[in-house]
Amino acid sequence: MDSKAYTVSSNIGYNQVDKDGLVRSISTVQLFEEAAIEHCYEINRNVFDLLKEGYGWVLRSGSIGFQFYPCYGEKVKTTTWISRWSPFQGVREFLLTNEEEQICAKATSLWAYIDMEKRRPSLIPEVFRKEWYFDSRRAMDTIFVKHPIDIPPNSLQKSFHIRRQDIDSNNHVHNGKYLEWIMEIVPERFYTEKRIKTMEGAFLQEAGKTDQITVEVGIKNEHELVHNVIRIQDGAILATGRSEWL
Repeated sequence: MDSKAYTVSSNIGYNQVDKDGLVRSISTVQLFEEAAIEHCYEINRNVFDLLKEGYGWVLRSGSIGFQFYPCYGEKVKTTTWISRWSPFQGVREFLLTNEEEQICAKATSLWAYIDMEKRRPSLIPEVFRKEWYFDSRRAMDTIFVKHPIDIPPNSLQKSFHIRRQDIDSNNHVHNGKYLEWIMEIVPERFYTEKRIKTMEGAFLQEAGKTDQITVEVGIKNEHELVHNVIRIQDGAILATGRSEWL
């Protein structure tokens, strides 16, 4: 990857790893998101300044793939760049590499620039197109999920109450919480005997602090799960996705 791409270096911390000392999948997602947030700060457009002006970036869809999982204390580097622009959306790529420059994980993501008062997409200001490094190469060659995925019969289900700490600066449930909920009801044999190889999903509607949530996880085969996050009040599917486990 070109050295002009934005990079963030860090060490894998104790609170980012599982019982085996390997980085959690949710921690990797957080490393990627933190790099995107810092990329805003790098061009003097940090997320809190944007919010004061009434705007923000919202994740719409994404895919992540794991080559291997770094361990506690390991030095890693997150690299991110923009691979595609449209008037209202941008595609952001991510790579996580170790000290030997081996790719640990990679991701591609679709973000919308939102008018936070109207809760609708807004034209992306020129400063982002000008200042953020652009490279049409993709970290993952994938088609973004756009519609709800059907869940097989006899799915596992669990309901959750949204907590205050689940709400982010955009005043809705943070996208990482959906993955946390899904991991809570993944079948035990998947959770204890396998690891996520790939995961993809879409965020279709917002969840707020007064909503009640049901999460469904269905087993498609011995290596694939499908999952939906549903608002109990009206049955709306808020998020949908699938995951491959090896």
